[in-house]
Amino acid sequence: MEIAPGIHNIVTDLQHATGVTNTYLIVGTQGAAFVDAGWNRPGECEARIGYWEKLGKPPLKGIAVTHRHAPHWQNAPAIQKACGHPPIIATYIEKPEIEARMADGKVDRPVRDGETMSLGNLTLEFIEAPGHTYGSMAVFVRETRALFTGDNVMGSGSSVVNPGEGEIVLYLQTMENFCVTTRR
Repeated sequence: MEIAPGIHNIVTDLQHATGVTNTYLIVGTQGAAFVDAGWNRPGECEARIGYWEKLGKPPLKGIAVTHRHAPHWQNAPAIQKACGHPPIIATYIEKPEIEARMADGKVDRPVRDGETMSLGNLTLEFIEAPGHTYGSMAVFVRETRALFTGDNVMGSGSSVVNPGEGEIVLYLQTMENFCVTTRR
C-alpha cells in the first residue's frame, strides 16, 4: 500500500507467530529501491515481487538491507534474481555478517555514512545507525524526510541490543542522530 507519495509498504502476514518485517518500496521517477527484503517464508518473496510488478516494474536500483538479521535480507537474493540483478546494499560492517548467513547471494554495494542513490526525483541517503547491531543502517529519503530505521525503532515494543551484536551507548547516539537527520 502506498503510505506516502512514492513510498509503499509491503506487509504480507500480520498474524504470523515470528513477527512481521516491513518491506518498503521507494519509487522515484527514474527507478525504485527496496528497503529490507523480509522473511523467507512461503509467499513472502512472491508478494514483494508481485507488488513491484503491479507498479509496472520500475527499474530496480537496489535492495537496501538495514542489518544482519534474517528477516531483513532473506528474500534479497531471490528478489535480485527476479528483478534484473540490482545490487544488494548494506554497510561495510554488516557485509561479512550477512554474507556468512546468505548462501545464495552477496552484498554487492557496501556503503558508508552519507552515500546516496538517486531514483530521479528522490534521493536515498544511507546512514550508519549502530546500536541494534554494530553495522545497522537507516535509509533517509531527503526530499520527503522519510527515515527507515530498520530495527533501531520498532513498530511496537522496544529494540533489542544483544551483547556482541551492538551496544546501548551506540544505540542512544543513533537515536540522537535520527532527531538531527529528520530536522535537516
